Formats: sequence, structure tokens, C-alpha cells
Amino acid sequence: KSGGSTGAPVYSLYSWTDYHEQMLWTAHGMVAAGLDPAKDRVINCYLAGYLYGSLISFWTILETLRVPQLPMAMVDDFDYVVEVIEKQRPNTILGMPSYILSLFTKHQKRLKGKIEKVFYGGEKLTAAQHNFLTETCGVSIVRSAIYGSNDAGPMGYQCPHCVGGQHHLLSALHKLEIVDLIEDKPVPVGEVGRLILTPLVREYPKVNRYEIGDTGRWLAEPCPCGRTDPRFELVGRTGDLFKVTGIFLNYRRFVDLLETKLNYEGLLQIHLKEEERVAVLEVWISQPSNGVDAKAVEEILLENYPDLTFGRNMGSTLIVWVRIVEDKDFVRNKASGKLTPVCDQRKVKQ
Repeated sequence: KSGGSTGAPVYSLYSWTDYHEQMLWTAHGMVAAGLDPAKDRVINCYLAGYLYGSLISFWTILETLRVPQLPMAMVDDFDYVVEVIEKQRPNTILGMPSYILSLFTKHQKRLKGKIEKVFYGGEKLTAAQHNFLTETCGVSIVRSAIYGSNDAGPMGYQCPHCVGGQHHLLSALHKLEIVDLIEDKPVPVGEVGRLILTPLVREYPKVNRYEIGDTGRWLAEPCPCGRTDPRFELVGRTGDLFKVTGIFLNYRRFVDLLETKLNYEGLLQIHLKEEERVAVLEVWISQPSNGVDAKAVEEILLENYPDLTFGRNMGSTLIVWVRIVEDKDFVRNKASGKLTPVCDQRKVKQ
């Protein structure tokens, strides 16, 4: 079952043949990303339960590679997780960025020098968050474990030359089209469009031209790693856009502004509410490591996001607040464990 991040949950069926074929190619992708089956020992912190497939999929992938693994799952007892890491000595961790960042933030000193590799998935990792893990926490390798979805399966992998959202296409499994954001036509190389996937080896059910909900662009240059699988770069989610007081705002814009202006590496979540006839936009962040307070963050957003400022000044129908909250208080999807980017609590007219 999918997490239902962008709508109603979707149930997906896989034949045993399809499942193991996909996990085999994903295993190749993880080796390309830097996992060493001969030396690495992994703690698997992906979510389990609610018919969600992340932990059990990576269990199969690591079993295929014969890598020792600790099936921790996404438990919220960080003290226990660190205790297990200290006793069992895994050097690699798999999990959601928001979970891994919260774990390292709480136990930075105890974890430093113990975890060498972080392989993440399910959420985007910003440059500031990447630097926090490498420069502050001493992690050597921070890369995407795999780019995939519950419905389409694994779709892309990283090599040492892929940065940010760049991935090689798992071309043995998929055909990828990148089409215009509005029209169903291919975009030129380098331009942003919607990602459309067609699995090439899937017995049942057949999936044709599945729109994954992500946006991205083709990368024209051959990869220095020498692999011939084409490369693409993820840019964002089609669901990052939301409307308030008649204005479209972009969740990713909030993230990028705090990263570039504050070097902020924590979590960020938007909460939309109503107070009588006034819309309230709350920006939830975790405590910035540089000690910047909520008012300063609010001023940075209003000074650098003209659409947000326009909405606030348009007849005073929009109130913008910034709240600093504990990591445990952020809203996460119950099934997938992913951070919910935009929480819309406004009443819908009947």
C-alpha cells in the first residue's frame, strides 16, 4: 500500500517474479551508490507495517547482496537506536531523511565516527542537510538509496557522480518520458517536465505511462562513471504547489529560501488554517542550529518571497507565522513515515 501522500492510498500487486527482478536491479543500484557488500553492516530504519513496503523491500535487497543487516524499522526511541548502533556496530544506515536527521540531531556526539554511510529515500535531502551529515556528523557517503515508488517500483539509482536529485535511470526496468507540465508532449533536454514511467518487465498488473507525481529534467552530458543508463534530475513534486488567499505558493520555495539565507538544515512543514475570515499560514521549523529565532525566519521569508508578501498585504487576509517545534511534533504520514509537506486544516465548504 502506498502512503497516500498525494491522495487516497493505492494498493499495488506484484508477482514474485516481478518483485525479485526489481529487487535484484535495485541491489545493483545500491552497489553503484557506494554500498560494499564485503565490508558494510547496515541498520535498516525504513518504516514497516500498514502494508508499506520500504523495510521489507530493502530487507530483500540486502539479502540479495548478503549484507549483514539490523531490521530496526522507524522506531521513535532514539536512545535505543543509538544503543544498538553502539553495541552492534553497523557502519551504514538506511531510512527517511527526516528520521535520520532527527536521530543525528539528538545524538550527534554519540553517533559521530560510528556511521560512515547514509542511504536515504522517500524525501528530498537539501544541500544544507547533506552538509550537516558530512561536515558536522562525520558521515563519508550520503546518497539516495534508490528512486522509486510503491506503484512503479525502483526507477533510478545514484553513482558517486550524481549529486542532489540526479539519478541514472534503471533502464533495464523502465522507459522514462519527461513531458510538458501542461501538455502531454516531450520537453527538450534540460527543461523541467512531468515524469511518466512505463515498466518494461512486469507480468501483472500491466502499467503503462504512469505519472509518478514528480517533476524533473534530462541531463545531456555523459556521466563520468561510464554507465550508459541515461541520467535525469528530480526537481520537485507536482503537489508542492498550494493555494492560499487566491495566490499559488510553492513549498519547495520555503525550503530553498531557508537553506540559502540561513543554511538551515532542519525540518520544515506548512500548516494552513483559518481564523474567522483570515487565512493563517504557519511555517513549522525545528530549532535552527545557529540560534535564529522565529521572528527572524519570518522576516527572511517575507523579504525574499514576493508572492508571500503580496498575499499578506492584500487586505490583511493572510497571517504568516513561524513556529519552532520539536521534531517529534511534526506531522508524518502514518503509513510511510514521510514528513507531510503541507497540512491543510481549512474547512471545506459543504
